[in-house]
Amino acid sequence: MKRKDLQHLNLNSTSFNTGPMSAACTVIEGIDIRQNYTAKEVEDIEPIDFAAGFAPFVRGISSLMYVQQPWNIQLLPATHALEAGNTSYRKQIALGQKNLLFDLSSQTTAGSLTIQTVEDVKILLAQLPLAEITTTIRTNEALLPLFAMYLVAAQELGIDTKHLRGNLQYDVLDFTTDSAPSLQKAILDSLVYTAQYMPHFKVLSLSNGYLKKINSTADQEVAYSLAQGLALVTAGIKAQLPVDYAASQVVFSWTVGVNYFMEIAKMRATRLLWSKLISSLEPKNEQTLALPIQAQTQTWGTETTGDLTPTTLAATAAIFGGAQALAIAFDHPSYGEHTALQLHKFIQEEMKATKTVDPWAGSYYVEHTTLTLAEQAWNTLKTINSADSIAHLVTQVALQKESSQQRDTDTTSAIDPIQVQRTASIKAQRDTKKVEAALTQLSQAAANPNANLLALAIDAAKERATTEEIQLALLSK
Repeated sequence: MKRKDLQHLNLNSTSFNTGPMSAACTVIEGIDIRQNYTAKEVEDIEPIDFAAGFAPFVRGISSLMYVQQPWNIQLLPATHALEAGNTSYRKQIALGQKNLLFDLSSQTTAGSLTIQTVEDVKILLAQLPLAEITTTIRTNEALLPLFAMYLVAAQELGIDTKHLRGNLQYDVLDFTTDSAPSLQKAILDSLVYTAQYMPHFKVLSLSNGYLKKINSTADQEVAYSLAQGLALVTAGIKAQLPVDYAASQVVFSWTVGVNYFMEIAKMRATRLLWSKLISSLEPKNEQTLALPIQAQTQTWGTETTGDLTPTTLAATAAIFGGAQALAIAFDHPSYGEHTALQLHKFIQEEMKATKTVDPWAGSYYVEHTTLTLAEQAWNTLKTINSADSIAHLVTQVALQKESSQQRDTDTTSAIDPIQVQRTASIKAQRDTKKVEAALTQLSQAAANPNANLLALAIDAAKERATTEEIQLALLSK
């Protein structure tokens, strides 16, 4: 649509005396940020003519975006106790929540709910209508035992796993180099298993979290994230899964920062390039080219300064970037689930973010940054020779982090003595021989391409093997 001609308006330029400014500045990604864009420069900005809901999905993966359906609100309980977490989730459902976020860990790590046995998961899931909602399970490297325990717990609570809907969230680039080969098989086996038994649960996850943690540039962040996805989809195709199914199982777990316009441009460029990558695999359905994004804000501030302002900025960037779900996190002790929920409502109702599709579409600055970043990320992607190997990707990023900073470690939270006692009681009552047999099978299967690790991990979880025991069996040489 041609823009209106406003040349007839007579403006007194002295009213806008801002002083001399340079024609452009350059950000760390090498992208020129201009004061203004000429008609000639605007001619090359193609995304202005793209429509939401159609490839390459620059403006969003659905035609009406939030006008039709607001983003999914994901809230994390402000507790590390399983019983209190269950109470929080039941309250969320009572308020109308249809999408729950579980942050699970095999260790006592701050910010996560620690899972040691199936009984822990059953406490967390008690009375939750799992067949009627979707769940996002955020995990660490112990994704296989944690996912297995989730499935066993659901079964023992009377839920048919074929009705489970949701997805896993993990960051393969945050895995240790030694664990990457085994975990690559674990992810692929999970994909094969869910294709047969629970086709509505997505297990392929991309993430930019660790790349952001080691201060990667925007083009590296986009390129290495997409390389993760291409490696996972390619592995699924090699396992005889249709490209349309394998690619549609991918969800991007996006950690959003406060570089507002760059974050929006990164999300748009990522969808554009993902569409280009998957189209080369010749899927039959155009919607296969769409990449869903579940965003979460970083945490900033201290007990004295707080983190409300940067969190609000990051949250709005995630929404205007086109995320399908958003989890808002706070470190400040006075904030919690209520504050996060109120912020979601503020963005929806006060900012009117659900009233139009892609509000920043047509912005010369945003469109120019999107295309420039996409081109740079594509060139970076072509230099990554690991499109078929997650293990190689992890190694490459490990080398990159050595030149920036060491691996961050999460703060350890206090161990729940009740949980420790419960785990000890379960170990004392279980059939040790059956547990050892199940773990031996799992250990031997790690080198057997015909064995499914998730199926065997489920068997071990049923015998009450712990998450640590299953993980050690998986990683044993």
